[in-house]
Amino acid sequence: MYNAGLLIPAPGYRIPDALRPILDQYKTLYESYEPEDARYLSVHRGHLMILRPEEEHLITGDLIRALSFTATASELRERIRRLGDAGFSQVSFHIRYRQDQTVEEWADLVATV
Repeated sequence: MYNAGLLIPAPGYRIPDALRPILDQYKTLYESYEPEDARYLSVHRGHLMILRPEEEHLITGDLIRALSFTATASELRERIRRLGDAGFSQVSFHIRYRQDQTVEEWADLVATV
């Protein structure tokens, strides 16, 4: 199983209708963070490292699959092909520091697309 972290939707990306209730709940959670002018501090606490307790009920397997490259190798190859079909010419992945083996695994996967 590969995992490249959550994708950041590009401008013009339409959130699937099935995910809209989760996004609305997350927006409400975000708006509860204090101080109001520095909510980003709460959002980034543990970023890419932990799932904060207040988020646990929102982050489901379906959400992770929909907004990340977390899948089997064959599923990822198909998703990368679809990106190419949609006009994308580049793809990049966030690899944690000192994860040389992971870099090689992703390189091998992408080379087979």
